[in-house]
Amino acid sequence: MENKEIASFFKLCGQLMELHEENKFKVRSYTNAAFQISKFPDPLEEMDPDYYGSIPGVGKSLIPQIEDLLDTGRLPYLEEWIEKTPKGVIEMLGIKGIGPSKVRVIWKDMGIESPGELLYACNENRLIDYKGFGEKTQAQVKASIEFMMENQHRVLYASVEKLTNSIIDAYQNANPSERIAPIGALARKALILDKLEFAVTSDQNLPDISEVKSEVEFQRVDKDRFELECFQRSATEEHISSLQLNGETSVSQIYEKVGVNFIPVEMREGHEEFEWAKKYSKEELIQTADLKGCLHNHSTYSDGIHTLEAMARHLKDSGLEYFGICDHSQTA
Repeated sequence: MENKEIASFFKLCGQLMELHEENKFKVRSYTNAAFQISKFPDPLEEMDPDYYGSIPGVGKSLIPQIEDLLDTGRLPYLEEWIEKTPKGVIEMLGIKGIGPSKVRVIWKDMGIESPGELLYACNENRLIDYKGFGEKTQAQVKASIEFMMENQHRVLYASVEKLTNSIIDAYQNANPSERIAPIGALARKALILDKLEFAVTSDQNLPDISEVKSEVEFQRVDKDRFELECFQRSATEEHISSLQLNGETSVSQIYEKVGVNFIPVEMREGHEEFEWAKKYSKEELIQTADLKGCLHNHSTYSDGIHTLEAMARHLKDSGLEYFGICDHSQTA
């Protein structure tokens, strides 16, 4: 668990405590600990617990909670506050432009318990009747909720890559003789995903996805057509429309039929990949070994999670020649 993830538990805890009007000094101890942990240069999970107290802003009472969190992945004290708070109210804490104190007014004084209800109130121009809410704040809240609702199921591929692998491993362990593969935009490793789709040859013993925030879908396909079904369910319509699918037994055969080299799944987007495949092969694509440097990096001097020295040493050991830093200014 990275420091920023640890910090997020304490941040939410501080927000909920403020929402419920807990002692302000206690609230500050959690919010300050969250900030300091997020900026701490060394990974807490690699530290001896005896040294947690050396982190600025982390008092003795929080040390056992950090240990519990790293051992179990849970923070019982946070769970106590979550139980006291409607789920929709917690979601409102993620709305840009309003903090815990304003959410408390929205919840307690306005009787609103979800972002959807709050959006309805904004459309009725009701927020401006309450102290601390002007037209500008109402407009900002409305825009933030609309953006949040529009993108609530969308995720970055990089953020679900480990999850994808764990789902595949869990399915394969439970069904050794069956097959599973990512399909759709997930197979193409698209930058932004609406859902995580998998092709499976059996819908028995599917992995438990009850705790997964993203939408996950399993599609059953026949074993004898697994490769071709994965192909058709992963390429875009634009890519498929350039092919002549009729009785092929392999993906390689499909591309041979139209006279181009094999096109890797990540490129099956309908973006001039056929023109590329007439001249080049997949072996000529850029590989990790071709990279000479890494330019856009943030260290713990601003909002990164690793120190400047740790990143420089890692990249040097990886054989790279140059390294660029894009830390934000102190004022930012």
